[in-house]
Amino acid sequence: MTAPTVEELRAVTTVTITQAGAFIGLSPATSYRAANDGSLPTITVGKHRRVPAPLLLALVGLPYEVGSADTAGPSDLEEASRAGS
Repeated sequence: MTAPTVEELRAVTTVTITQAGAFIGLSPATSYRAANDGSLPTITVGKHRRVPAPLLLALVGLPYEVGSADTAGPSDLEEASRAGS
């Protein structure tokens, strides 16, 4: 999986656990372990766990620009990833 860019993270509200892990250099398995032990912050959306983009950026010391995600939804990053493939 290709890691999202900082700009992509600022354009969405949440990302999947594997996308978040890829951003910080973790394997999918390690990403899920980090989510399960609370090292990687998650929220539950329906039956899915997501990582809030602002918290992911804060985890690595980067600001999240408020207002940049006004029209983006949780699946926008996944759709952009598929379109770029």
